[in-house]
Amino acid sequence: MTFRVIEGGGPRPPSDFDVQLAAQALRFLTIELLRSLARGADSKRRITEQLIELYKHLGRPGVMVDTVVNTFIAEASSDLAKAEMSNSEHEDDDREIEHIVLASLQVAAEKLCWDDAAQGRTSQRVRRLETCLNLRQDAIDRRSRPRR
Repeated sequence: MTFRVIEGGGPRPPSDFDVQLAAQALRFLTIELLRSLARGADSKRRITEQLIELYKHLGRPGVMVDTVVNTFIAEASSDLAKAEMSNSEHEDDDREIEHIVLASLQVAAEKLCWDDAAQGRTSQRVRRLETCLNLRQDAIDRRSRPRR
């Protein structure tokens, strides 16, 4: 959800407007973190800019950090779960890709963990990613076969 503030009237913002803006800032921060991890650098200081933006919203009265985090997680995981709930064998190309992206994120998250159980979780996540990749390849092969 993206908000744009227009001065000079219009309907009043929702009561949780500041929380929603903070959750949006946390979403943008997360995106920039992921992009920088993939690139290996944050030369344009986008992470710093998003941290500052998030901090501005968290400093507003009535905005609780836990509420912001929970709002962001609920929205982001809902967006990601849409791929998880679909049946990749019967869905379109985008759904197959979403399954792969979600599985890849899970592998990446576990690879960054330091706890003792991370290796076991990583192994499970890698197997799931391999399954998603195999399903994608099977679907590509199926679609590329000439129809009789």
